[in-house]
Order: sequence, then C-alpha cells, then structure tokens
Amino acid sequence: MAIALLSSSGVVWSTASAQAPIYPETRPVFVGTRATAMGGAYAAVAEDVSALIHNPAGLAQIRRTEVSVGLERVRWDGDTTYLGNQESTDLTTNRLTELGFAYPFPTLQGSLVFAASYHRLVPLDTNYLRSGVGFPGGTGDGIVSETESVDESGVIGAWQAGLALDFSREVSLGVSATILSGQYDRQRNFDFTADDCVVDGVVVPCRDTQIYHANADYSGYTGALGVLYKGDSGVRAAVTVQLPQHYEIDGKGSEDVYWRTLEDTPEVLEDIIQDFKIVDELDIPIQLTGGASWESRELTASGQVTLTNWNDLESFDGTVRLSDGEFAYRSTVAFRVGAEYRFLGTPLALRAGFALEPVAYDFITTDAFQGIQSRPTSEDTQKYFTGGFGYALDPSVHLDFAFMRGSGSRTGRIVEAGDVRTTTEETTETRILAGVTFYQTR
Repeated sequence: MAIALLSSSGVVWSTASAQAPIYPETRPVFVGTRATAMGGAYAAVAEDVSALIHNPAGLAQIRRTEVSVGLERVRWDGDTTYLGNQESTDLTTNRLTELGFAYPFPTLQGSLVFAASYHRLVPLDTNYLRSGVGFPGGTGDGIVSETESVDESGVIGAWQAGLALDFSREVSLGVSATILSGQYDRQRNFDFTADDCVVDGVVVPCRDTQIYHANADYSGYTGALGVLYKGDSGVRAAVTVQLPQHYEIDGKGSEDVYWRTLEDTPEVLEDIIQDFKIVDELDIPIQLTGGASWESRELTASGQVTLTNWNDLESFDGTVRLSDGEFAYRSTVAFRVGAEYRFLGTPLALRAGFALEPVAYDFITTDAFQGIQSRPTSEDTQKYFTGGFGYALDPSVHLDFAFMRGSGSRTGRIVEAGDVRTTTEETTETRILAGVTFYQTR
C-alpha cells in the first residue's frame, strides 16, 4: 500500500525542478511492529490487526479479543555534495504509529473476526540542504554561491475497518475499507548568486532569492481484498489485492521571487509575490501481492512479491507523462522475505527480514534556469534491512520491538555551455518501533 504527496525532497530530485510530478506514494510502506521486524513479508502470516493492510483474510486467525498500540521513532539522514561542498542534515520524529482493535465473534465452527485500526503509513518529515561555491561558468566566472534548503513535515493516516471469515477449513476470506486523511507542510528557501548574468547584452553579477511555502490537506479512500490458504504441514499461501486509491488534495501556498543585479545601482529583474491554491486529484493503480509462508513449532519463514503497474497512475490532468509523451512511471516488482524464531519454553521470539523495493518513476531534471535536461543516475532498488523481537510478559500482554534501516543514493548532472554541475545525494532512513498488545484471557 502507498500514500500520496505533492512532492518531497526525500523522493524528488531536490536540486532541480521536476519535469513530471513525483508522488512519494510509490515509497514502500512498513506497518505493524512484528510485520516490520520480518521485513514486511506478512501477507501469508498476518495474525494481528495489521492484517487490515497486509491481508485482511489473516484476521480470521485471531482467536482472542486484542487491543494494540504502537509508537515509532524515525531518523532521516542526508548527505549532499554539490560544487565540491558537502552538507549533512538529520531529522528525528516520534509519533503514534498504530492503534488497533480486533474482536472474534463466537461461532459454532470456523471464524468470524471484525477489526478496526488507525495506522500511520509513511513518515513525511524530512529536511534537505545543499550549497556550493565557485562554479566556473560558460560566460563569466559563473556561480559565486548557491544554497537550497527544504523542510517538510506531515502525516497521512489510514482509518480502517475490516471483516474476515473462514470460508472452509483451509480457506479464509477478508475485506477492508480505508479512509485516508492527513496534512503536509513544505518550506523551500533558495539563494543563488552569479557573476555571468546577461542583461541587455551586458554581463553583470546578479542574485536570485526564492521563498516557497505550501501546506495541504489530504482526504481519500481505498480498500483491500484478501485470501489466505492454510495447507498441511504449516504451509500457507496468500493473495492480497490493494484496490485503487483515490486522493483529493486541497491547500494553499505562497511564493516570493526576487531577482536583481548586484551593481552599484541594482536593477530589479524580477520581483514576484504571489499566493496560489493547490488542488489535485490522484488515483493510484491496483497493487497485487502474492505470498507464502511455512511454520513449525520454532520457526516461521515467509516471503512475498508485489506487482504494481505505475504507468496507470493518474493525476488531475490525466496519466502522468514526461514532456516527450513517455510515461513518467514504470511497472515494478517488489520482494520481501522474513523469519521468526521462537525459543521453546521461553517468552522470547527473534525476527529478521529484508526487502527490495524498486523505484517506481523515471524522472528528468532541469536546472533552476531551465538549462539542459539530464537523467540522474540512481539506485533502481532501495534496500531495507529489518530485525526485532517479541516478548510475552504473560498470556495477556505481549511486547514487540522492531528496527528498520533503508538507504539510497543518486547523482544528477546539469550540462550548460560546456560546463557540468554534479550533485550527489545519499539518504538513510532508520526506524525504531515499539508495540504492546493486550489479549483477553478466558
């Protein structure tokens, strides 16, 4: 499952303006403390309230009323090198990430379970900084200094309800409905000084200052269908269909652009102060997940594959394409694996996982003054390593902890008048999750 956003420095190539909108709903989602510790490979396990997202059919495995609460600490680290200068930023946030409830109805045979939850799907808090000096330009000495900073904050939550039942002894079916809501705020500051600006045929020094601020509210809806097959010898197979997600984005913003020469008598080249509205709609295509797991007394091992045709992503203006008509997004195949080992006779279980999540978009950048476009190189696949443990204080209280670390890098080049500007960005996302589940005792 994924979530929409206008643009984020954690996803969009921040050193330039994107030629096509970049929506970080293509980012991978890790939900649930136990599920995250197992690399998110949970479609064929799904034995708790987080099944509402991973596979609603898994709710049918719940045998006791349960209430769960989860907290998350997220740290974002970024290193950017531009014009030979390196800048580092970091940002740490703490948020409620999960609040869930599940109730199994009394039945004569089989299972019928209702569940409801709130989940925080994707952390949207990031910051970004790049700066450099002394770029040799093609007309004069070129860039004297250039600085850009981006600060973002926000959260989009999923309010969910679902129902699952045993269709037969081997097969469980489930369905969930989701209401999405949240807010997003973005502040961008840009300052550019050069000594090779051409004004009326004369080369003069100049300075461009931009201040941009935007905030928006998000609302949307989606749903999911799930099937879980429980075979002999602990083997399970699962299919989850994440239905199309529809978003409506409504907000406002302001932009202040002041571009002037730096002569003894400065000449104002551009002075714009404007407010604007943000109105957009977004439709995310179906995502199909197939998973399998095997369980013994001590061990659970699981894996899954998720297919998404991001070519079908549509915004208010239709299918998202580049200016040459090509699709801005592509089809992806994501892989996740995980395992849990239980120490028999003890309340301890250890977990680990790994995920390969491909980047969904082909993006093109231009420089701040619409210079020659170039395709940045980036890691086509983001890698995530996870781990954690569970501990049963007693039959009615279980504690879960998870750790996740993901990283990526990308390099962009702007070529203009025979000169090259190279930007390299490396990012690391670290999450620590803690959850507690209370079970009804009989």
